Amino acid sequence: MPVFFQSRAGRQCLLVMALGVTLWLVGAILELDNWLVAFVGAYENYGADKLVLGLGIGGAMSFVYSMLRIVDLRKEVELRASAPRPRPTGRQPTIT
Repeated sequence: MPVFFQSRAGRQCLLVMALGVTLWLVGAILELDNWLVAFVGAYENYGADKLVLGLGIGGAMSFVYSMLRIVDLRKEVELRASAPRPRPTGRQPTIT
Protein backbone atom coordinates (compact mmCIF):
# COMPACT_ATOMS: atom_id res chain seq x y z
CA MET A 1 0.00 0.00 0.00
CA PRO A 2 2.81 2.55 0.58
CA VAL A 3 3.60 2.35 -3.17
CA PHE A 4 0.04 3.53 -3.88
CA PHE A 5 0.56 6.69 -1.85
CA GLN A 6 3.64 7.55 -3.94
CA SER A 7 1.51 7.70 -7.10
CA ARG A 8 -0.54 10.70 -8.18
CA ALA A 9 -3.78 8.93 -7.25
CA GLY A 10 -2.40 8.11 -3.81
CA ARG A 11 -1.37 11.69 -3.16
CA GLN A 12 -4.81 12.89 -4.28
CA CYS A 13 -6.42 10.34 -1.97
CA LEU A 14 -4.38 11.62 0.96
CA LEU A 15 -5.24 15.22 0.06
CA VAL A 16 -8.98 14.48 -0.10
CA MET A 17 -8.83 12.59 3.22
CA ALA A 18 -6.93 15.46 4.86
CA LEU A 19 -9.45 17.97 3.50
CA GLY A 20 -12.33 15.85 4.81
CA VAL A 21 -10.82 15.59 8.28
CA THR A 22 -10.12 19.33 8.30
CA LEU A 23 -13.70 20.18 7.31
CA TRP A 24 -15.01 17.77 9.93
CA LEU A 25 -12.86 19.35 12.64
CA VAL A 26 -13.91 22.88 11.65
CA GLY A 27 -17.55 21.79 11.68
CA ALA A 28 -17.14 20.20 15.10
CA ILE A 29 -15.34 23.21 16.57
CA LEU A 30 -17.89 25.67 15.18
CA GLU A 31 -20.75 23.34 16.16
CA LEU A 32 -22.24 23.42 12.67
CA ASP A 33 -24.40 20.43 13.54
CA ASN A 34 -26.40 22.59 15.96
CA TRP A 35 -26.80 25.25 13.28
CA LEU A 36 -28.00 22.62 10.78
CA VAL A 37 -30.54 21.25 13.24
CA ALA A 38 -31.79 24.78 13.97
CA PHE A 39 -31.97 25.58 10.24
CA VAL A 40 -33.91 22.43 9.41
CA GLY A 41 -36.25 23.05 12.34
CA ALA A 42 -36.88 26.66 11.34
CA TYR A 43 -37.58 25.86 7.69
CA GLU A 44 -39.25 22.47 8.10
CA ASN A 45 -42.46 23.85 6.56
CA TYR A 46 -40.52 24.60 3.38
CA GLY A 47 -39.02 21.10 3.11
CA ALA A 48 -35.54 21.85 4.44
CA ASP A 49 -35.43 18.44 6.13
CA LYS A 50 -36.06 16.75 2.80
CA LEU A 51 -33.39 18.90 1.16
CA VAL A 52 -30.78 17.81 3.71
CA LEU A 53 -31.88 14.19 3.35
CA GLY A 54 -31.67 14.48 -0.44
CA LEU A 55 -28.17 15.95 -0.27
CA GLY A 56 -27.00 13.12 1.99
CA ILE A 57 -28.51 10.45 -0.25
CA GLY A 58 -27.09 12.14 -3.35
CA GLY A 59 -23.63 12.19 -1.81
CA ALA A 60 -23.84 8.52 -0.88
CA MET A 61 -25.04 7.54 -4.35
CA SER A 62 -22.26 9.58 -5.93
CA PHE A 63 -19.75 7.64 -3.83
CA VAL A 64 -21.26 4.30 -4.87
CA TYR A 65 -21.27 5.34 -8.54
CA SER A 66 -17.62 6.39 -8.40
CA MET A 67 -16.67 3.07 -6.82
CA LEU A 68 -18.47 1.21 -9.63
CA ARG A 69 -16.57 3.28 -12.21
CA ILE A 70 -13.28 2.46 -10.49
CA VAL A 71 -14.11 -1.26 -10.63
CA ASP A 72 -14.92 -0.96 -14.36
CA LEU A 73 -11.69 0.94 -14.98
CA ARG A 74 -9.66 -1.70 -13.16
CA LYS A 75 -11.24 -4.46 -15.30
CA GLU A 76 -10.51 -2.48 -18.46
CA VAL A 77 -6.88 -1.94 -17.47
CA GLU A 78 -6.46 -5.67 -16.77
CA LEU A 79 -8.08 -6.53 -20.11
CA ARG A 80 -5.80 -4.16 -22.02
CA ALA A 81 -2.74 -5.45 -20.19
CA SER A 82 -3.55 -9.01 -21.22
CA ALA A 83 -4.20 -8.10 -24.89
CA PRO A 84 -1.51 -9.08 -27.39
CA ARG A 85 0.59 -6.19 -28.66
CA PRO A 86 1.64 -5.80 -32.29
CA ARG A 87 5.32 -6.31 -32.98
CA PRO A 88 7.27 -3.30 -34.24
CA THR A 89 8.38 -3.68 -37.84
CA GLY A 90 11.50 -1.56 -37.47
CA ARG A 91 10.44 0.79 -40.28
CA GLN A 92 9.23 4.33 -39.98
CA PRO A 93 5.75 4.90 -41.38
CA THR A 94 5.62 6.88 -44.59
CA ILE A 95 3.57 10.05 -44.60
CA THR A 96 1.61 10.61 -47.78
